[in-house]
Amino acid sequence: DITFKLWNLNPDFLVELGCNKLEGYLIDRPEKLEELKVCQNQEIFIAAAPTLVEQGEELARNNQVEDAVEKFNKANKWNPELKINPKGKANSISLVREGIELAQKGEVKAAVEKFKQAQQIDKNIDLNPETKKLDNNPETVANEIKKN
Repeated sequence: DITFKLWNLNPDFLVELGCNKLEGYLIDRPEKLEELKVCQNQEIFIAAAPTLVEQGEELARNNQVEDAVEKFNKANKWNPELKINPKGKANSISLVREGIELAQKGEVKAAVEKFKQAQQIDKNIDLNPETKKLDNNPETVANEIKKN
């Protein structure tokens, strides 16, 4: 059998092929996408923006508000359609975390106040991100958390 295999060794084609293989990895790791400039394009930035939002939310839950704001700003830059208020989102998430901590200590009234402050910033914020449903009643959430 005399078979010839032709390989396309065009560098641009090989780079494109490599970037396509790495796409999922880069979407889940935006910091690596920033390093690998050859794979950057608007489509992959838009796809990676939700990962930046998730990272920002985690930072805000851990009271790293300024770092969270940076992630949200970058997410907005990568996907302008997100229209996130970076400081508002980070602060509201941080307030929810504070409210949860207060409720866990049995300080329901103070927890409700933190939850209401968070809702003033973001009326659609989930006051108990540990549940699957959207929890938006401050009193109910604080009392449920206190029980557990």
